[in-house]
Amino acid sequence: MDSMSGWTEAMDHFQARICLSRVEEGIDDRVFIAACPAMTRVRAQIEHAAGVDFPVLLLGETGVGKGAAARLIHTLSPRANGMFLKINCAALPADLLERELFGCEAAAISQANRRTPGKVGLCDRGTILLDEVGELPASTQAKLLQMIEDQAFVRPDSQSPVTVDVRVLVATDAKIDETLATKRFREDLYDRLSVLSILIPPLRERAEEIPLLFRHFLKDYNTRFQIETPEPSEHLLESARRYPWPGNLHELENFVKRYVIAASPSWLDDGGPCEFVETAAAQQRIPHRRVKQQ
Repeated sequence: MDSMSGWTEAMDHFQARICLSRVEEGIDDRVFIAACPAMTRVRAQIEHAAGVDFPVLLLGETGVGKGAAARLIHTLSPRANGMFLKINCAALPADLLERELFGCEAAAISQANRRTPGKVGLCDRGTILLDEVGELPASTQAKLLQMIEDQAFVRPDSQSPVTVDVRVLVATDAKIDETLATKRFREDLYDRLSVLSILIPPLRERAEEIPLLFRHFLKDYNTRFQIETPEPSEHLLESARRYPWPGNLHELENFVKRYVIAASPSWLDDGGPCEFVETAAAQQRIPHRRVKQQ
């Protein structure tokens, strides 16, 4: 058993080294990188999920990259040529959320003279991602369950069923168990949505990816704004590796934004990410930099 365990660990590290140059992006989602054993396994699970047309439950803390993982599942799937849309279930009140998902008839909206298909209708033959699915209202949960089971739904203020061929991906944090225990989320719906579950680890558990992510975000902003920001020092990157990043990729990307704004290497090397972020926020220091010639 020990030799088998050692062989598995060696293979994980070998695969991680192969993946070091793998940077995959979605149009609207954050970067997906598989450069450590844990994320290499996640990448393998994504490939498997892409090949089977079932719902997928993506679990993980806020900002770990669940949206990018969902986009990658869609991109690698037979539905890749179809629409991919994302909706945040916590961002809208219940009545607006149902209309956003399923659309409505023309008469149901004041001053509207045409039917709206809703995001589910737009994703026919494609994929929809329901983010923060644990916040889905009870009435919408029932409608979603019907859609998954029957591949059909009824729009608000309508009696006619609409047939649809859409794959449902859902994302939530690890607290979904609490909503199940308090009956705020239907167990039968959860059973349908969790046919495949993928847990994405937080950034603090994949610290070896931080320099790669840092340089990716930095390259992206340099290209976007046609600037040349200095490369981060090894001291800064080592500080970044040690920092726990409670906000995960969101926090790291915001850190890189501050680095771009205040990129004075000698100043940045005075402290780690915590000190830099606090100082950058307080001073809003704007350095001189070269602008690329067109």
